[in-house]
Amino acid sequence: MKIGVIYYSYSGHTALVVDQLVTDLNESGAEVSKIVLEPESPLQLSAITVPLKVQPDVSGFDVLILGTPVHGGRMSAPMLAFLEKIPTLEGKQVAYLLTHFFPRKWGAAQTIEVMKGLCWERGGKILGSADVTWLSLRRKKRILGAVEDIKTLLTAEN
Repeated sequence: MKIGVIYYSYSGHTALVVDQLVTDLNESGAEVSKIVLEPESPLQLSAITVPLKVQPDVSGFDVLILGTPVHGGRMSAPMLAFLEKIPTLEGKQVAYLLTHFFPRKWGAAQTIEVMKGLCWERGGKILGSADVTWLSLRRKKRILGAVEDIKTLLTAEN
């Protein structure tokens, strides 16, 4: 099973969680590639979508894990740009990994639903999601919990 972890991280929080996930997946013997979404120019957080330097090719992956922070109650502009431009996700299993500052119901839950819709429209098979609330005294535990949630989604399906 080839796994592509495609993500954007504005402040480094999402990257930190992705790094932990990729480390754990590699240790379990999975074949994992990490791809960072890069906007063409510096990101303004108020942007809805932005042009990307490169639209990643996902054709070689069986599973995609899409990581994004929640900005202003929505997914990051680079992630939206990626999802809007990808022509198909047919045959791909998709999971989501989100980081957010506010309670889940203040944007993360809605972001997951929008991501599900975009992936479903392109033929992706939705596995599920995990998220980390950044403003928490139990942040490390939440990161490890989100990583375990994603690993469980992957093993339950395969």
